Amino acid sequence: MPVSSIIANLIVGAFVFVFGILLIWFRKPLNTFVFQSQKTLLGERVAQLSAGRQKPWVLGIVGAFACGMGVAAVTSAIVAIIQAEGDPLVPAGVGSNAPAASNPDFATLVPFVVGGSLALVLGCCLVRFRARIYDFLDRRIRAVRHLSEVNEFARQQRPAWIGLLGVLLAIGGIAVIVVGVVQVQLASGG
Repeated sequence: MPVSSIIANLIVGAFVFVFGILLIWFRKPLNTFVFQSQKTLLGERVAQLSAGRQKPWVLGIVGAFACGMGVAAVTSAIVAIIQAEGDPLVPAGVGSNAPAASNPDFATLVPFVVGGSLALVLGCCLVRFRARIYDFLDRRIRAVRHLSEVNEFARQQRPAWIGLLGVLLAIGGIAVIVVGVVQVQLASGG
């Protein structure tokens, strides 16, 4: 992979990932803004036909897809850096820039980066939607067990545990990525 592609994947991939997270986070206000803008520019009827039918969850799906693209771009850049012998950020005419096909350890980084990134995104989603997740699970469990409403104090405390699980999952995702990079660096003698 050329040096310009590695740098572009690192920079653009990080921006696309952050953009996806922001799109997921602010999907409802953004959906309202788009609808109001189209209503102002095109009128009520046209806005209802185009943006009025779109729900906020569609923007969430677009944000999740953007996060996946960002993770894929950064992962490919990291794999290209590990595959390269010498300094991969040196232009092709300077020094040796051949891929390290003889090093089988670079392939072990991909599961670490993908798994760690997914854990990081899942952890952030758990923190963000902890109350909704708890309410959903609480309703399902009470429906299955035919239970009445639980104690209000206990009910208010339980979403915090889901948030804590999300924080721990995000920290674990970062740790998995770091462990993968360190393991590949140690295995390649770097």
